[in-house]
Amino acid sequence: MKIEQEDQTTYVSYFTINSIVRELDFPSSEIFYYQQQQFTFPIDTSMNVDIVTNKKALTTVRNKKKELKDLDNHAWQSNNESGNDVMEALDSVSELEANLDQTKEAMYKLSYVIRVAAPDLDELKRRCNEVMDFYDDLSIKLVRPFGDMIGLHGEFLPASKRYMNDYIQYVTSDFLASLGFGAAQMLGEPEGIYIGYNLDTGRNVYLKPSLAAQGVKGSVTNALAAAFLGSLGGGKSFSNNLLVYYAVLYGGQAVILDPKSERGGWKETLPEIAEEINIINLTREERNKGLLDPYVIMKQTKDAESLAIDILTFLTGISSRDGEKFPTLRKAIRRVTQSDRQGLCASLTSYTRRAPPLRAAWLTISTALRTVTWDTCCSLMA
Repeated sequence: MKIEQEDQTTYVSYFTINSIVRELDFPSSEIFYYQQQQFTFPIDTSMNVDIVTNKKALTTVRNKKKELKDLDNHAWQSNNESGNDVMEALDSVSELEANLDQTKEAMYKLSYVIRVAAPDLDELKRRCNEVMDFYDDLSIKLVRPFGDMIGLHGEFLPASKRYMNDYIQYVTSDFLASLGFGAAQMLGEPEGIYIGYNLDTGRNVYLKPSLAAQGVKGSVTNALAAAFLGSLGGGKSFSNNLLVYYAVLYGGQAVILDPKSERGGWKETLPEIAEEINIINLTREERNKGLLDPYVIMKQTKDAESLAIDILTFLTGISSRDGEKFPTLRKAIRRVTQSDRQGLCASLTSYTRRAPPLRAAWLTISTALRTVTWDTCCSLMA
């Protein structure tokens, strides 16, 4: 159809659904979403949907089933075999009948019209072929009724009625959901640090570390945690290092626990921020003993006491609900907190002195945990 205006001439063609060969998988068949990625030109879609009650839908499906059975019986009486399309349709109708009878769901009477426009006829033909191929891959057969272009054009007007009933499709809510209303892909920020590109869309992905977990309007998430998943050598560490590096450049502060010491040479390899990097190696050397003791790392003694309780209840297996052992442990920690000799090991030793039956448990714990971590957590042995 040719539409002439004062400043331009547009060629328009309309498609409608002739048949849906198979059910769409949901999720992963969001037509509206994938249209945005697939086509480099705009297309419009008009849908006219009427609700069909379950009772009426069952009647319609059963009538269709009778028609298909009549076709099958006629072929048998004529000593012919029914076509595959008839048998497949009969199976689909039987399955739909059973589903409607079980779920009591309604069906939807759908007319689906697609409009494609172009500045010239050759471009219109190319775009139409591309649209038909796209829907054909989804097992949806489109038809272009040349004699009804004016009517389909009128159906696109807001609040207009359905133009014709020749291409009506009866679908369930699953089909409407699989169209992907409002589906979009939001990955990264519109601007910021370039960290890669989307393989599906080819669009660049940018990141603004300053927007993370601050409740800033417009940020997609406020999650305080992130996970890097991938195969061995897939770039997990590199991606994490890159994000940490740029976050620091944006003014953030980062603490990295590096058990493999893969970042031990950052002061030499990153001279531009070498003054901001402080590397601490926790070894079993005497100078590192007690470096992570709660009474060393916490400024407030009350906070140190609380952290010591958490650590020792975990190590000893004593629950806060234990009315006999937990009060004794807490008193021992309080006694160490108020004394001049403060330390995690001093707290546990004081506890075993108050509860002699647990002396064996303390010896087992202290022997088993005589590691780098335990040495750095204990600053004083009573």
